Order: sequence, then structure tokens, then C-alpha cells
Amino acid sequence: ASLEFDPRENTSLGLELSYEDMLERSYSLESVLENVRRTAAKASAWRQLTPGIEGYAEAGSALLSDSNAEFWAGTSFAWKPFPEREVRLALSLDAQRYQDYSEYYYSPELDLGATLSLMGRLPVYGPLAFTFDVGGGGGLSQEQGETEMGPAYRVKAGFAWRRGGFSIDAD
Repeated sequence: ASLEFDPRENTSLGLELSYEDMLERSYSLESVLENVRRTAAKASAWRQLTPGIEGYAEAGSALLSDSNAEFWAGTSFAWKPFPEREVRLALSLDAQRYQDYSEYYYSPELDLGATLSLMGRLPVYGPLAFTFDVGGGGGLSQEQGETEMGPAYRVKAGFAWRRGGFSIDAD
């Protein structure tokens, strides 16, 4: 369930409550087989700072059915360099930690990440557009006293067709 409030133009505040299995969060089959459930709350804020720059921040926590707890926070800033195009360059920073270690899902003592992304929607013909999201960065993770650093990346591309209130996305 979620609640969104727009106190003024170009500003949005949100509150989200969820109850789900850990597969949604960790892609861990072991956690599903152990029936680990997650009850979470997240608060978020979005603001259009200038016509070309927007900011977003979120923080949340979750209680897990195996007596563990999760905490996270993140922020991002996006810049739209070309007003006539739906293309954005974004920088995001995030942090996450779990209260205790679990053998059934990724449960770091600390997980920090930073990502620089380029995303957009470029018209192809009429309501058809090419969509993309490419990003790269790095992170630091500490689990069971061991610290590791490594790269992070994603590449996503597809097509979107939108007409009126109807849309189809394939990526």
C-alpha cells in the first residue's frame, strides 16, 4: 500500500508499506523455502529543483519473520541536459544494512553503492520510442567481517509504444 502527497507543484512525498517474501528483495530461493517474510515501511521525497534538475531521497526499514531487521537509505539527482529530449543523466548513492547475518539471503553488515546512469526515451516513429537505461559505478560490502569492493553496472534497452492512456513496453 502506498500514499502519495503533493504539497505543492514539483514536489511529492510518499509513504509505502509492504508485506512480501524475500524473493522480491533478494532473489533467494532458500529464503522462500524457509518462508522468510518481510514487512517494510519506506518514506520518500521527490522535488523538481530547477527545470532540468530533480532530486529524490528515500529511507526505510523492515522487520523479517526470521527475527532480522533491515535498514536502508538512498538519494539521487538527475539532470535533463536537453529540454526537448527525454534523456537524463543521474547520480545515485545508497546504503543498506541488516541487524544480523542470515544464511538464507544476502544480509550485509554494510552495503554502500554509487551509480552514474544515462536513461531516456527517444522517439522512433509516431507513438513508438526506443528506451534505454545504462549505468555503472561501484560499491563496498561488508558481510561477516569481510569487506569487498566491486563494480556495479546495468544495461537495459527496449521499445515503448504509447497512445493516449495506453502503453506497451518491451525491454
